[in-house]
Amino acid sequence: MAKSFACKDMGMQCGFEVKSDNEDEVLEYAQLHAQKAHNIQSIDAAMVAKLKGAMKDVPSAAGTQPSAPAAAPSGATAPAGTPPTA
Repeated sequence: MAKSFACKDMGMQCGFEVKSDNEDEVLEYAQLHAQKAHNIQSIDAAMVAKLKGAMKDVPSAAGTQPSAPAAAPSGATAPAGTPPTA
C-alpha cells in the first residue's frame, strides 16, 4: 500500500499532494515543500508527527511517473510546478 500526503488534509489552502510507495519519501517531499512553499523552516518532531498523521493509505504508486522535478525522491509524485528538492 502506498502513502499520500496533501496540505489540504492539514487545513492548508494548498493544492500540494505527494504519493509514493515509500513513506519516508512522502515525508521527505512534504518537509521540503513545507520549507519552500510555506516558509516553515523548523521541522521538529511534533511537525513530523503531524505530517505522518495526515498521511493516507492509497493504492500503490508503482509504475507512476513523477510529475515533480527530476530531483524529487524516486517514486514520489507531486503536481507540476512544485519547488525542486535541494
